[in-house]
Amino acid sequence: MREMKKAFAVLLALTMAAGMASCGDSGSTSTADSTPAAESSAADETSAPETTEESSVTETEPVETEPPAPAVPDGYETVDLVSDYLGVKVSFAALNDGRFVGSEIKPNKAVDKYGRTEFAVSYYSDEEWKMQNNVKYTVRIKAIANDADDLNNKRYTPVEGSKYDGVWHDEIEDKTKCHYELYTENDSYLDGKIAVEVDMNAYADWMPMDDYKALTKTMLETMNIEVLDKNNLNDAKGNFPTASGLYTIPAKVTIAGKECETFWSVKNGAPRATVAFTNENGDSFKIMDDGQNVAKYVTSRQGDPDKHRFITIDGKTAMNDIDVGAIMTTSMLKSEYTVIYEMDGDSEINMTFNIFMGGSGDFTYDKFREKYGDDETQAELNAMFDGYAEEYVKQVIYKNGGEEEAAADSEEAAEKPAEGAPKQAEAANTEAFAGGLADDGREPGEEDTAE
Repeated sequence: MREMKKAFAVLLALTMAAGMASCGDSGSTSTADSTPAAESSAADETSAPETTEESSVTETEPVETEPPAPAVPDGYETVDLVSDYLGVKVSFAALNDGRFVGSEIKPNKAVDKYGRTEFAVSYYSDEEWKMQNNVKYTVRIKAIANDADDLNNKRYTPVEGSKYDGVWHDEIEDKTKCHYELYTENDSYLDGKIAVEVDMNAYADWMPMDDYKALTKTMLETMNIEVLDKNNLNDAKGNFPTASGLYTIPAKVTIAGKECETFWSVKNGAPRATVAFTNENGDSFKIMDDGQNVAKYVTSRQGDPDKHRFITIDGKTAMNDIDVGAIMTTSMLKSEYTVIYEMDGDSEINMTFNIFMGGSGDFTYDKFREKYGDDETQAELNAMFDGYAEEYVKQVIYKNGGEEEAAADSEEAAEKPAEGAPKQAEAANTEAFAGGLADDGREPGEEDTAE
């Protein structure tokens, strides 16, 4: 009997221990650990499940990660496209079944100078006639501002079936072609994001419409946009090479007596080297490289003095245009400068940058009229902008024929011009600027907008 009681006591103890474990007890048998739980108030008991649940989530649930791209289906293969400039890789599944004999990937180097990357991916069924009976993917990778797609989202049909937000610019209708754009999350690239623009074409009526829709759907579902490295935009010294490849903005620039660190900012579909500073009056400014996004031909605008001011910056001819209207939309006064580095006949090698004054609602049109509403104050404003522009240009590292001017890196270069240093405008060109620039074949105000 005594043995039965003893066994019963042991069984009872085990049952109680199991009950405590099922109520969330840690399983510890020490008196010190179990006493606080036994003496908990009703309020503690009410909150205990929440505490336990939070602890459980922290300890057992994995960190949330981006879902992997769907598996590549049969008859398809993965295509990887890497933008070396942007440090971004785009991957997708492309159709490659028995109807094709080969494929090729061609980068379009013509768009590199705009800070974007483009690839033509082609799968063809005839080695001799590659442009016929083929499927072609044209993929463009670019950086855009966070709100740059807002207008597209209002104007176009949203893309479905992709893990990224996007819109159709040209939907699939009665032909085997379409055009769409996908976007990563805000601030996923510098102070903006990455946009991937795709033209999808199957040659004429060679591919059945159902097959074309299936390969387009598969591309959307398997698209993956990966930011590899944003730091590769800088060179080995930490400077900021522009997309045009013509010049580099130093990592640190001194403007208005202050040393400012250069940073990247996304604008107009590309990263721009940017310098921000505040002058002695407390006014905020930002100087942003505009690269070669739209080539500016100073010579063709000489006949429009009402719109553009022609000045000299660091011994070079320059054109300036102040956009007062920008105040209404951006709370900033925008002053654009285009500086000619070289002249070769009718051709120009130039750089364009913008100086912005104000921002974030602190610069209004009324404030502009109050401070700069007459000829005298506007002349003072122009002189201030020109001074900042001159300081900036003098510090820019110019590249002639791809060779960097290294005067600042060598004592010898300080005594004599470095080999490959920029040519100053020849005397004949200087006289031409002074006496009314020679006609370069373009009408006044006309510019090359090809991208």
